[in-house]
Amino acid sequence: MKLIKSLLLLISLLCCHSILAEEKVITLNDINHNDEWVEDERSITINPIATIEGNTIRIYSNITIENVSIVIKDQSDNVIYSNTSIVNSRCHTFEVFDLLKDDYILELKIGNDSFYGCFSN
Repeated sequence: MKLIKSLLLLISLLCCHSILAEEKVITLNDINHNDEWVEDERSITINPIATIEGNTIRIYSNITIENVSIVIKDQSDNVIYSNTSIVNSRCHTFEVFDLLKDDYILELKIGNDSFYGCFSN
């Protein structure tokens, strides 16, 4: 009986470990403009927000977008992860499992717009 209780306690602790993860915002910079966000009066400007929580990277947008491509590079400019989401959504989710505790660069491409941001895992 004690063995079963101990096993259930261990399983519950392992399941709750992911609850402790905190979603952190990755500050994105527009590759085409080095200054502040520029509103275009002729069309809708995309203002993406990137977050990381554990192994999950989410890209949020103020409008529905599709064909979101991300590339994650290490500090030596080696590509660690690359993927494209073709879903038409305001939130795109990417699962990345090979990130070690290090500093990384996130490159994001939405249509003709490109962004980058740095984050630590």
